[in-house]
Amino acid sequence: MAYDTSAYDRMIDEYNRSVDQNTAGQIQKAQENANNQLKQAYIQRVQNQRNLENRLATSGIRGGATETSNLKLANQYGTSVGQINSGLASSINDINTTANQNKLAYAQEMNTKRQQYIENREAEERANAREDDLQRRQQDLDYYTAWASKFYDTKKLKKELEAAKAAGNTLKVQVLNARIGFIKSHKKGY
Repeated sequence: MAYDTSAYDRMIDEYNRSVDQNTAGQIQKAQENANNQLKQAYIQRVQNQRNLENRLATSGIRGGATETSNLKLANQYGTSVGQINSGLASSINDINTTANQNKLAYAQEMNTKRQQYIENREAEERANAREDDLQRRQQDLDYYTAWASKFYDTKKLKKELEAAKAAGNTLKVQVLNARIGFIKSHKKGY
């Protein structure tokens, strides 16, 4: 039987939306942090460039030494930018990995609860079916007992007994045998 387990799907969807919103916020903060670091690196590069030009001019250095010093500054800036961007990519990857792991763990938890719910419902239905069977059996037993109690002649009961055996009605057979035994025991005076 199919059970309505859509509540579990809704909980998973709501959790995933919450994780996605949280993840987007974390990524935005990581990007803002990286942008601030990039700005600081650029400002540092401009300041270092200005300081270098002033030192070289004060020292009277020109030509190749100036170019070499400028290349070193440009390389340092490029390295800083690369590290910042690499760190951002690593942070975003970590944030996404954690979010996906959390989503998977929650989905597994909800699917386990869904399965437990289904198993509990099936067990309830089996128990209810057994109870219904017992009630029907008791009703049939009460009916056959009341019906058989009207007979005081074992010949009539034996004829009904053969018909019940032929029909495969074991409960009716049991009741008829009990009634026949009861009548025989009372005739003997027990």
